[in-house]
Amino acid sequence: MAENPERSPQPREMRPKAAGHVWAWIIVAVGSVIFLAIALWVIVAGKTQVETLAGRDGVHVVASRWADRWAQAPGPPAAYRLSAETAEKEGDLHEAMRYTAMALALDPEDVSSWYRALCLSLVVPDHDMAMTGAERRGVVGALMTMDGADPGLEEMKDGWVGYDLKAVERPALPALCTQIGAGVELKTQRQTLDTMDVSP
Repeated sequence: MAENPERSPQPREMRPKAAGHVWAWIIVAVGSVIFLAIALWVIVAGKTQVETLAGRDGVHVVASRWADRWAQAPGPPAAYRLSAETAEKEGDLHEAMRYTAMALALDPEDVSSWYRALCLSLVVPDHDMAMTGAERRGVVGALMTMDGADPGLEEMKDGWVGYDLKAVERPALPALCTQIGAGVELKTQRQTLDTMDVSP
């Protein structure tokens, strides 16, 4: 008698069937890892403190404005600082403000140049590189948080940060700035190409 082909024994698979939800578990695992990575990044970034002067908001705003204006300045910043000091000694405070802004555009970490820029902004407020009241407030606030900040910043913060520099009567310059404003006559004559100082 011939065997019935329907009843012939079938070979059995030795491995179990794969679960139907494998892809779902993979997606959940990858999603969990991504979520944990983002959560840790947010926690660590939130605890990070800004240690540099250029990273502080008040300084960053002004330095960015000057960096946009002097994007093509060849540098180095030390040459502009020296030119600013020379122009200040010669009484040309407008040029001193310009050179100081150029130096800080290239090196916003230079604290002494920020002091000079604050004082020059008070003495020559009509200069296009001079800081506005809001900018002075931000820079003074940033400088005051640094170690070894000049005590004269407190006087500048209280009396000069929000003061209207276009007013006819102004109080005496803060002690921090007396060396800049003392006995200096501003150059008012127009310069020609023959007499103009050339940028370094």
